[in-house]
Amino acid sequence: MKFKVIKKNIMKKDLKINTFYIIVGLASFLFSFLAVLALMHLGKISYNYPMTQVVVKDFGNGLKEVREDINRQDYITSFEFITPMGENLILPGGGWRVIDIDYGLGDFHTYRNRLKLYYLATLKEFRYVLIIWAIIFGAVYFFRKFKIKLI
Repeated sequence: MKFKVIKKNIMKKDLKINTFYIIVGLASFLFSFLAVLALMHLGKISYNYPMTQVVVKDFGNGLKEVREDINRQDYITSFEFITPMGENLILPGGGWRVIDIDYGLGDFHTYRNRLKLYYLATLKEFRYVLIIWAIIFGAVYFFRKFKIKLI
């Protein structure tokens, strides 16, 4: 039994993509990522530390003062970052001490250290990057494809 090879005339179709749309897509993605990263600067950073001694003073007549003594040399157990959109991001302490964060001159308050938290929060809120990218790219595509004339 011999098999016949049947050759069909298959037409090749080329997919042409305008380089303008590639550039706009990349630029709008970069812009949307940077916009969400800038928005993360409005978030709130707090930290958790190990529970220390609770001091209760009794002044009599039912008046009491409750105070928590914090050892400034204790290590931070975790950071909590609440994004402007309401997401809660919990990260490990990373070897920071309470004294580094409580005082404005501590190493934690450099922008480089806080930028790591903002970057990780931006990755967690990545859906907003995609939404802004889609809106910008869709608007550019629409206005490039359709010409609007006012009468």
